[in-house]
Amino acid sequence: MNLIFKDIIDGWRHSYIWRALAWSDIMQRYKRTRIGPLWGVITTGVVILFIGPIYSRLFGQNLSEYFPYVAISYVLWNFFATLILEGANSLIASTEFIKHVAWPFSVYFYRCTLRNLIVLAHNFIILIPIVIYYDLYSVNGFWLFLIGLGLVSLLGLSIAMLLGVISLQYRDVPQLLANFMNMLFFITPVFWSVNMLGAYKWMANMNPVFHILEVIRAPLLGKVPDRLSYIIVILCLVAVISMALTTFKLNKKRLAFWA
Repeated sequence: MNLIFKDIIDGWRHSYIWRALAWSDIMQRYKRTRIGPLWGVITTGVVILFIGPIYSRLFGQNLSEYFPYVAISYVLWNFFATLILEGANSLIASTEFIKHVAWPFSVYFYRCTLRNLIVLAHNFIILIPIVIYYDLYSVNGFWLFLIGLGLVSLLGLSIAMLLGVISLQYRDVPQLLANFMNMLFFITPVFWSVNMLGAYKWMANMNPVFHILEVIRAPLLGKVPDRLSYIIVILCLVAVISMALTTFKLNKKRLAFWA
């Protein structure tokens, strides 16, 4: 286990590597485009612009309350879902580095997490005007959001370590995970709110992803996340970290051969 912690610490010390790789990934994705990463912002903005008014009528919701909820939920869902899906592919996408460079494996997990945080920062170009226009901003909300973002990012990093190792051996896992996340999208309050369930709110509380979103969504909506959401996120974090460290420990010596 000491070797695993050494890999994680050494990976953090090599931050100049994963920072450069994460930024290179962003630049490569939008190579030769005129406005670069802003294409992602425009795509997200167009979806929100059309979905908000249409779904508010379908669900019979007040647009001034529903629109910021959908905008914030959609951006944060994309962040979390992409963090999980790309985390599962974090080692698969880095096989050439694994074969030729003796970097700590944790470098690739840090790279994936930072890349998605950069994309989230770009998408905040959409959210900041919405938060200001609907008067949802508060100092306490800002700090609660940072705390929630830290917890979710650490959870995403741990999931990347767990699924990244498993997916490197079993290449079907990313495909299964993509299908699972598509299903999860519809049963998680993103385009609909918990209040719409009425007496069946308990169904949303059974979904851990709801609580994961809530610790970063509620502060942006001018609310304080429920204590239950923090408890469930922390329990998920402890469970995933334990599984990730164990899986990493058992398979670390084989990763280069699987790449």
